[in-house]
Amino acid sequence: MTWGTAKQVSEKFAIPLSTVYYYAKTGDLPSKHIAGRTKYPLDVIDKDFNKSVKDNANTKVW
Repeated sequence: MTWGTAKQVSEKFAIPLSTVYYYAKTGDLPSKHIAGRTKYPLDVIDKDFNKSVKDNANTKVW
């Protein structure tokens, strides 16, 4: 599993950094504290994001 930072998630999916933090806080975006830092499983997010986009082309992704 590949872990990334909030900035990497923001750049990869072209969403504001504040949105990444918001979704992580509400539990809509998977995250984990590793060595005192919040990390995001990029593989899982990518798979879920692509599935959501295909299933719901005109609706909220997360």
